[in-house]
Amino acid sequence: MIELTRNVDGTLRAESNGVLMIIGMGMDEYHRTAKDPEEQFYSKTRLQAILQADRGPEWVYNTWVKHPDATIEDEGDRDVGDSKEAHLRVGRAIDTRLFDGTEEYAKLFVVPPETYPSPMTATECKKNMVVPGSPEAMIWKKWHTNADYCKSWEKEQYELGKTPLSLPQADWVERAYHSLMRHPRVAEIMADPNWIAQVSFRWTCPFTGRKMQCRPDLVNIAERSWGDLK
Repeated sequence: MIELTRNVDGTLRAESNGVLMIIGMGMDEYHRTAKDPEEQFYSKTRLQAILQADRGPEWVYNTWVKHPDATIEDEGDRDVGDSKEAHLRVGRAIDTRLFDGTEEYAKLFVVPPETYPSPMTATECKKNMVVPGSPEAMIWKKWHTNADYCKSWEKEQYELGKTPLSLPQADWVERAYHSLMRHPRVAEIMADPNWIAQVSFRWTCPFTGRKMQCRPDLVNIAERSWGDLK
């Protein structure tokens, strides 16, 4: 049985043969871009980005550091860990819904409203005989991703630490969750205290000296095995 010790940050940790196992590390911390390149941990996703771009780690660090004036779209491109790519975003949402529960899922992900308030144009105000800028001049419009208000709302959600999901994506998350939970083996695993979700592993590559990390969906601390439900 693995002996775990509690760290000052609240995580549970154990080390064996140079590999550090961390239970309770947040997803944001796992994917965080370190200010000091020497402290940056590389996951499979980040190594793939290096290979695909045919660039060195300096390019990866400089590209992933978010510029304060970057748009949401730019930020998605700058940090693979925080990418807005649908498959990565939805995959994270499914993991959170399944392993961390409904409450944590609601804290980290949000679905846009069906309608939003928007001021009438001057022509609309004249037609409806209302004063521009008055409460009566506000009308509810159907949500449109390209509208300025929608972009502002999305930016606000990211600043609050939430990731926006479209209605189809949110539906996809729920379907995936219920589909997985219907499987008898999955339900059995989720009820077994020996299976721990979202365990992070960190180590130093003996060949390159680069700091590495991985995060399986589930780890059995009694059998020392792992599993990926998707």
